[in-house]
Amino acid sequence: YEEIGFNELDISKLSLLDAQDILLNKGIHTVRLTYKFKLDKIPDIHIDHESMEFGWFNKEKLVSCETLSPFLREVLEKHNYI
Repeated sequence: YEEIGFNELDISKLSLLDAQDILLNKGIHTVRLTYKFKLDKIPDIHIDHESMEFGWFNKEKLVSCETLSPFLREVLEKHNYI
């Protein structure tokens, strides 16, 4: 959550949804952790230099999102979110 500038999140409310080993390039190993949590209010998001954009999406928008990461799509489908 530090990447989006939302440091007020009560991390005790976080639960790990999925962990993925991603091996896209030889010699580069990425572990992607996807968390879920419930917010009491919509935070004021501030993206850092590592991000280009962000957005809030309902299930219908996620299903039709052409730029949705295939890794995130896999997690969402696996856990019946989309």
